[in-house]
Amino acid sequence: MGWEGVGMGRGGVGRGEMGRGWDGKGMGRGGVGRDGDGKGWGLPFTGNSSRTHMGMALARDGDGTIVSPGHWDQGGDGTEAPPPGPPMPPHHVPPIPPLQACGPGLTRECDRNVLSSGLCLRLDPQLRPRQLLAPGYQGCLQGLVDLVFLFDGSNSMSPEQFGAIRDFMVDVMEKLENTSIHFGAVQFSTEVQPQFTLADYAARPRPRELLRGLRQLGHLTDTFSAIAYVTRRIFTPAGGARAGARRVLIIVTDGDATDEDQGSVREAEQNDIIRYVIGVGNNFNSPDTRLYLSQFASRPSTEFVKVLDSFEKLRGLFHDLQAKIYDIEGTSDHNRFHLELCSSGMSIAVVHGRRVTGAVGADNWAGGLVELEQDTKNETFVGSPTLEENVTDTYLGYAVTGLRVPGRALVAAGAPRHLHVGAIVLFEVLPEAAGSWRVLQTLPGEQVGSYFGATLCALEQGGETVALLVGAPNHFDGRRGGRVQLYRWQEALQVAEELWGAAGHPLGRFGASLSILGDLDGDELPEAAVGAPMEDEERGAVYIFSGRPGGLQSLYSQRLEGQEVAPGLRFFGQALAGGTDLSGDGLRDLAVGTGGHVVVLRSRPVLSISPEVTFDPRQIPPRGVDCSGGPGASVSVRLCGGAPIPFEKNCGADEVCESDLGVRALPGGAALLGVPGAEFGVRLVVGNAGEDAYGAALQVHVGHPTWDPIKGYGGTRGFLWGIAPH
Repeated sequence: MGWEGVGMGRGGVGRGEMGRGWDGKGMGRGGVGRDGDGKGWGLPFTGNSSRTHMGMALARDGDGTIVSPGHWDQGGDGTEAPPPGPPMPPHHVPPIPPLQACGPGLTRECDRNVLSSGLCLRLDPQLRPRQLLAPGYQGCLQGLVDLVFLFDGSNSMSPEQFGAIRDFMVDVMEKLENTSIHFGAVQFSTEVQPQFTLADYAARPRPRELLRGLRQLGHLTDTFSAIAYVTRRIFTPAGGARAGARRVLIIVTDGDATDEDQGSVREAEQNDIIRYVIGVGNNFNSPDTRLYLSQFASRPSTEFVKVLDSFEKLRGLFHDLQAKIYDIEGTSDHNRFHLELCSSGMSIAVVHGRRVTGAVGADNWAGGLVELEQDTKNETFVGSPTLEENVTDTYLGYAVTGLRVPGRALVAAGAPRHLHVGAIVLFEVLPEAAGSWRVLQTLPGEQVGSYFGATLCALEQGGETVALLVGAPNHFDGRRGGRVQLYRWQEALQVAEELWGAAGHPLGRFGASLSILGDLDGDELPEAAVGAPMEDEERGAVYIFSGRPGGLQSLYSQRLEGQEVAPGLRFFGQALAGGTDLSGDGLRDLAVGTGGHVVVLRSRPVLSISPEVTFDPRQIPPRGVDCSGGPGASVSVRLCGGAPIPFEKNCGADEVCESDLGVRALPGGAALLGVPGAEFGVRLVVGNAGEDAYGAALQVHVGHPTWDPIKGYGGTRGFLWGIAPH
């Protein structure tokens, strides 16, 4: 098989032959176009993504296409979407196959917190939009929070220190204005004095005005009675507390309580008041400081107690406090994000009609999968099995693919940061109901940092999956960078062999992309492509591996270099998509992603000639040979090509070809037959002084052998050759 380039330009897709430049047309940034309009269509959606990840994940779909986010108002310039092209004959391979593609680039702000998920679009085969999908989309919850500052005004602090507390409260409230948070402020010492209630803030959300005229109370530090006051008087409907709002109490103090607990902390706990304690100043420099303050705080106290040795450090406390508030406000528990940062659309696959997309950022980056049900209106989240062991940061769903096994729906998902060595998790989707998933296997990687499971690709033969390719692009063995492992499917995944790129590229990232190409050489076994975008000093390369029963040949059959495709290309092979006829010639093509460009490589038909050797007689007689040079047994050898070549004839106006063929030998050494290790070398020059000759055949006849009674076979005296038109 050979390849030639078909251009796809920067941000564009075209079919022009690749010459000095790129004849790229088609898909513009943030949109999808067809047949070279270069503009695309837009997709309106709530969010503020300035950059989209068009087509970051692609998969075949039986009834349409899904493409990742863009902006869409009929046409990129207000024009109507282009009409469908003419119908194709039944045997024709469509140039644009049914696909689905997703990208994780949908971001939006929620109370100054940035949420991230993915966006997909279903298209028909003519790339007309059909349906907008947003797997794993988590809208802004607008989680209501009622937050009250309970701050110390005792005489143990100086006016400057008291002023630092006031400035801290103002800074927090001003930076969190225009959010769903309402504030209140209560000063305490021997007595309790509300500065403003939640209702006051709701009516006039101007912190500086509300704290104008604030004076330090002085006296003692009755902390427990102050907590009771806030619980009974402030966190109430009369005090402005909202139904359904989370209640947060921030206690700022510089010393020990001077009163006794009469059950005020338990009462606050029973009223679901989350308590965050800030101990500030020199009074909290003993080893028991955190233990003492923990009696006021929520559990675990390590998460809700902060000790500062100076009042000046209150100025830098906002970001820590902000993160704590967002944890409280917008998540299902106080410690973990669920789908707010899921980055769905990182990968996608279709398995028995089920659309499954990876959500690597779910559950504090433990990752997971989002299954879109048949009607695409409902979805099911499949969490990482590592959460049972409280293991996060595995990136499950970084890659996902389906395995075609009769009567079963199997999904393999990559988790390249699982315990730092990576892993793949094999799921079975049970037919009982949507969302019924179970883990069949977890296969870990071998090398720390290898990113094992970053790419996955199922190899099918005869309509069934026979193997799973798993890329580990950061694997390092000293000479080669990257490795692909092949797991055979035999009622379970079993490691079978390894695929490697060329030596001398220790940072080449071999296995950064994988694609099945289909049958390229006519043996009814599909070939595969492996990308290595960092080889050749980041110019990149793509390897072709030939198929064999049950897998692939372990040695690559072809290495395509980015620098040979076009000068200036970088990261050639960072993405691959093959197995489809894009040029309309009936042959499989390969789309290769590079830095800023996409290149389409068109496969070429290559003639395979199988040489045929015949002997006359069939066996060389050991006896009856005339050793004196007289008449004796002769041996004839005939070499023939195994297939006719159908050339178009060019024989002049009479259409009768009159060729004048000739052949001559070039000087060479002696040739021996029948001696182990000897070579049979003949150098011939064939010429034609007449019109074109078609089907010409070159015949070489070996002459009489010589025989020595003592030494045995001694070679030949010579050979004859001849050439004639067929």
